[in-house]
Amino acid sequence: MTDGDLEKTLQNALEKMGKYLNASKEYFDQLNTTQHTNEKNLKQYLQASEKHDEHMNGDLEKTLQNALEKMGKYLNASKEYFDQLNTTQHTNKENLEQYLQASAKYDEQLNKMKKFELNAIEANMKYKNNSDDIQNFEEYKNVSQKLFHEIGYLVDLEGELLYRNIQYLKGLSKEKRRETNLDYYKRVADYYSGIFLV
Repeated sequence: MTDGDLEKTLQNALEKMGKYLNASKEYFDQLNTTQHTNEKNLKQYLQASEKHDEHMNGDLEKTLQNALEKMGKYLNASKEYFDQLNTTQHTNKENLEQYLQASAKYDEQLNKMKKFELNAIEANMKYKNNSDDIQNFEEYKNVSQKLFHEIGYLVDLEGELLYRNIQYLKGLSKEKRRETNLDYYKRVADYYSGIFLV
C-alpha cells in the first residue's frame, strides 16, 4: 500500500467517523428531548392527579357526612310523623307495621354505613400516604367495593321503605290521605330547603 492510498483510506475513515458521530449526536439529542418531554408530561399528570385526589377526598367526606346528617333528620321527621299517625285511627295496621319494619331496617343500614365510610376513608388515607405499597392499594380497593355494595343495599332498602309508605297511605281514607300527603310535602319542602341553604 502506498502513502497516497493510506492517506485516502484514513481520510475516508475520518469522514465516515464524523458522519457517524454527527448522526449519534442527533439521535441522542432527540432521545434526550423526548425523555425530557415524557418526564415533564408525567410530572404534570402526577400533579394534576394529586390535586384531583385532594379535591375528591375532601368533597367526598363532606358530601357523605352532610347527606347522612340530612337523611337522618328526614328519617326522624318521617318516623315522628308515622308514630303520630299510629296514635290516631288508621285502617291498615299491617301496612303500618311493614312500613315501620322497613324504616327500622333502613335506619339500621344507615348506621352501619358510618362504619363502612370510616373504613373507606382510613384505607384511602393509608393508600394516599404510601401509594407504592400494593397491600394498601388492595385494602383500599376491597373497602371501596364493600362500601359501594352497602350503598347499593341502602338504596334497595330505601325503595322498600317508599313502597311500604305508599301501601300504608292506600289504606287511609281519602281525607286522611290528603292531609297526610300535604303534611308530607311540607316536610319534604323543609328538608330540601335545608339542603339548598347549606
